[in-house]
Amino acid sequence: MRRLVAIATVLAVIGLAVPAWADAIVVNGSFDPTTSNPYTSANSYEDLVAPSTAIFGWTVHSGSIDWISTYWRAADYVSSANHGYSLDMSGTNAGVIVSQVLGTTAGQSYKLTFEMAGNPAGPPTTKDMTVKVGAASQDFSFNTSGHSQTSMGWAPESLTFVATGTSTPLSFQSDDNTGFGPALDEVSVEPVGGSTGFVPEPTGIVAMLGLAVMGLLGLVWHRRTAA
Repeated sequence: MRRLVAIATVLAVIGLAVPAWADAIVVNGSFDPTTSNPYTSANSYEDLVAPSTAIFGWTVHSGSIDWISTYWRAADYVSSANHGYSLDMSGTNAGVIVSQVLGTTAGQSYKLTFEMAGNPAGPPTTKDMTVKVGAASQDFSFNTSGHSQTSMGWAPESLTFVATGTSTPLSFQSDDNTGFGPALDEVSVEPVGGSTGFVPEPTGIVAMLGLAVMGLLGLVWHRRTAA
């Protein structure tokens, strides 16, 4: 009985310890620092030059980008103590940042969503960005007129694609070769429509194991009381 209780406790702890994005298709879509990939700059932004992997889950593929800390308000800004992180896709020049290759299912439709704005501190007024995911590619624009670093005007954008295999590359590219480029935050990918199969997510597996153990505990308790 004590062993079963110990197992249930361990499973519960594991479930609580899973990071918020551990079961997501895109890792670290908010560009947050981690223990292994900390934000080390004393400034409000940090310029990252290719082939930087300073941001957990992401690689700067060419050019440079700015990893924004407090220079402006991120899409998930809460307060000065919880300001969030985001990207200026043009550091000293246009940059391309590529995520880890996404794990996908061939024939499955997915929806890529992200928040877009633009660096309001300099020209051009309209910021342009190209997004590629698998064979799909689409251009996006954001007009910075009337916006500021404390009122970025983050706008939700999306792109639907069909995976052709078990791995799908994702990239965001600034089309503005200046130091004031498109801003990016809150990247995520979710399956849409019918699926070719069901694969439990890590947190789901933990939950099911926990339920199984609790059911076994109930059976043992029933037998002890019946005896």
